[in-house]
Amino acid sequence: MAQIADWQMTLARVVTIAGLVVWLGYAIAGLLGFIHTPVWLEYLPHFAGGITIIGLGFQAGKTLQRIEQTLQTHTAQLTKIEYEITQLKKTVSHHDKRLDRLEQ
Repeated sequence: MAQIADWQMTLARVVTIAGLVVWLGYAIAGLLGFIHTPVWLEYLPHFAGGITIIGLGFQAGKTLQRIEQTLQTHTAQLTKIEYEITQLKKTVSHHDKRLDRLEQ
């Protein structure tokens, strides 16, 4: 399961970086006058920007999912620790009572 998540994060990063490179490259080439295109091709930067935003959203979703899984793990561990502390308190209380009886 972790290998699939790692693969998806890698894919999201590649898509994000590719979108940024295409968008910036096209914008710079257009500003420098290297690209003289019809109007419909002028929408390419907007398309690349949209793909970049989708990639960033995908990365954010995967990151939030990992954070949620980590929080669930820590919550379970804290519950276990709280139970163990309660048991230790009971044991110490029991030993205190036994010591009080021995001292009397």
